[in-house]
Amino acid sequence: MLGFCSREEIILLKKIVGFMLSGSLMLSLSGSLVLANQSDLQLAEKARIDVAKVGIGREARVEVSLKDRTKIKGYVSQVEADSFVVTDAGGATRSVAYADVAKVSKKSNGFWTRTKVITAVAVGVGLIVTWSIVKGAFCDGGAGDRGPC
Repeated sequence: MLGFCSREEIILLKKIVGFMLSGSLMLSLSGSLVLANQSDLQLAEKARIDVAKVGIGREARVEVSLKDRTKIKGYVSQVEADSFVVTDAGGATRSVAYADVAKVSKKSNGFWTRTKVITAVAVGVGLIVTWSIVKGAFCDGGAGDRGPC
C-alpha cells in the first residue's frame, strides 16, 4: 500500500477515473455519430446534384452505386424531391432514394464525339510525321520508280 493514500481513497480515485474515461468515450462516440449523419446528408446532397447534372431522359445514362454495395445501370427517367427513378435497358424501373446513394456516375454510349475528334487528329498527325521521316528512304534524289515521292 501507499503510505500517503488510504485504501478507500485509492478505490474512490479509481472510480472517478473510470467515470471520466467512460464519459469521454461516450462523448467521442456521440461526436462521430453526428459526423456520420452530416456525411450522410452531404452524400445525399451530392447525389441530388449529380442526378441534376445528368438530366432526365434516355440520354441521361447513369450507374448508381448504393450504400449496400449494389449497382444500378440505366437512365434517369424521373426526378422527385427525395428520390429519382432509374430505368434499365429492359424497361424495368427502380426508385432510388438520395439517402441510399453512395455514388452517381454518368455513363457514356461508347466513344464521345470529342474523343473521336482527338483520336482522328492524333492519327492524322502521326501519319504526316511518319511519312515525312520515311519519305527520305523512298525518294533518293528524284528517282520516282520507288513509290510515291
